[in-house]
Amino acid sequence: MVAQHVVKEGLRWRVGNGERVLVWEDKWLPLSSTYKVVSLNTFFHAGTYVSELIDSANASWKSMVIDALFLSHEAETIKSIPLSSRFPEDRLIWVILLMASSVGDSSDTSLVRRFWKQVWSLPVPHKTRHFVWRACHEAFPTKVNLARRKVVMDNTGDVCGLKAESANHELWDCTKAQEAWSCSKLVGLSDQSECFSFIDLLWKMIIIDWVEEEKVARMVTISWALWFNRNEIRLGGARKDGKNVKVAGLGVIIRDDRGRVEAAMCKKVLVPLSALEAEAKAFEVGLLLAKYIGIQDVILEGDSLVIYNALCEASLPPSSVASVVLGMMNLCREFRRIEFSHVKRQDNRPAYLLAKYAIGINDFLVWMEENPYFLEQALSHDVLAYSFSE
Repeated sequence: MVAQHVVKEGLRWRVGNGERVLVWEDKWLPLSSTYKVVSLNTFFHAGTYVSELIDSANASWKSMVIDALFLSHEAETIKSIPLSSRFPEDRLIWVILLMASSVGDSSDTSLVRRFWKQVWSLPVPHKTRHFVWRACHEAFPTKVNLARRKVVMDNTGDVCGLKAESANHELWDCTKAQEAWSCSKLVGLSDQSECFSFIDLLWKMIIIDWVEEEKVARMVTISWALWFNRNEIRLGGARKDGKNVKVAGLGVIIRDDRGRVEAAMCKKVLVPLSALEAEAKAFEVGLLLAKYIGIQDVILEGDSLVIYNALCEASLPPSSVASVVLGMMNLCREFRRIEFSHVKRQDNRPAYLLAKYAIGINDFLVWMEENPYFLEQALSHDVLAYSFSE
């Protein structure tokens, strides 16, 4: 009976079409505190389903309705849940809970081993994992460290110019860093006053709170970006505004068997998608575009190994993109022949440039049998590489 209670407590809904999930009664928000909506229901009846918050015609959330109904952090969380254009059924998933006994049964040494094992296995680039190791060991040339070694006299940070520049200040306490964290989808991390260093916060997420791996990966990626921008500022670069992260760009390019462009598309998405979620939506947009122009034999190519493995059914997709992946797998059945291919990021540059271009447009752009002018160089390089590979 105890085990049954634990399983029940650990269940939450993964939204597909929203037809089985009650807005104010069920656990469905990807927030590790309660997974339930805390905003007061002032307009709708108690039996309102999540489907009523979805614009089924455009496979998107009803942003204006959501902004009016929910607290700002919950509204942003809801709007950032990726929706599949195929609207698969809602599913109950089990979220691992931290049991107090599991900590008592483990020695400090085994916890440290588990901590570093999970750090080194995070689905992020190696440079980001290396950054995490240095952040945990305070091995950065911060002004606090440099002043301690008499290299500089003033330890005030260059980003905010208010307090001493330590790693924890640059990555967390600084008001400029807080702008980025408040705009991220990592709700609940904006106040971690009990964490006095980067390793304290990471330890809390991995060992104490058992935060999902994809959220830990997102946290360290944002931290890396903050440190990278700090270095850019020191070299005369511009400070990036954390408030500009609420949009994502998707890029898709369709070629024939000779590498020539048949169609290209870029689309702006007005929600703060993570890199993985944006990649999943780009795959989906590519399939829909191929279907729209009548292509039946498809090789679907992208640089996300996680999405590639999920589509090949080599591994389960993370919960944040599971509905989108399931919808894509259903859509794939409508093609005569389909294969999946994984490429490195540098080999996917035209799609990356399209996604970057999408940030500056209003909605979406499609090119048919013509090359977008800003892709000419990248496409020429790809055609040459294709010719040499034959």
